[in-house]
Amino acid sequence: KWAILHSNIEYQGDWSSNGVRYKPNDLVKYGGTILRCNTGHTSTGVIDSDKFDIEFFGFNFNDE
Repeated sequence: KWAILHSNIEYQGDWSSNGVRYKPNDLVKYGGTILRCNTGHTSTGVIDSDKFDIEFFGFNFNDE
């Protein structure tokens, strides 16, 4: 029997639509929410919600 000791989770910063390669378990900030990539892919245009799961809910606050 095997147990996962480290799932290679890596924070990638803000989500980018400029052809960035995301791999499973990459954490990406989109708005104020942190998403976890579930399928390896290269980003194009708008974010594909089928390829990410919500890791932490959040919000953006940009005013007083």
